[in-house]
Parts: sequence; C-alpha cells; structure tokens
Amino acid sequence: MRPHGIRHPGITKACRAAQANGIDLEEVLDFSRHSSIETLMIYRDRERDIRDRLAQLFADVQKTTENIGHL
Repeated sequence: MRPHGIRHPGITKACRAAQANGIDLEEVLDFSRHSSIETLMIYRDRERDIRDRLAQLFADVQKTTENIGHL
C-alpha cells in the first residue's frame, strides 16, 4: 500500500467527524495540508460513491437470492 492509501481513510474519517460535530472543515484542511476545501470534497464524494456501489451490490445479491428461492 502506498502512503496516500493510508492517508485517505484518515482524512475521510476526519471529514466525517468534523461534519458530525460541527467542526469547520478548515480545521481538517489545515490538518490534511491540502490546498482547498474542494480537494477534501473528493474524499467525501469517493466515500459516498463506494457506499452507493456497495448498497447496489447488496440489493443485486438479495434479488438474485430471492429469484433462486422461487425456482
């Protein structure tokens, strides 16, 4: 794993915690040493995309299981 691969989950978690606790994302920006809030939003958007893909995968598996049960 590359160093950025380790850094990404930490910054994602920091963004999530900041938003949940009313902490300004500027604090996370300073901590992460990124140059803009837009860069931090990439972490948020990637997490949302992964969560959506997993939800769709789970729905597909559940549907397939139900269809097999009707055979």
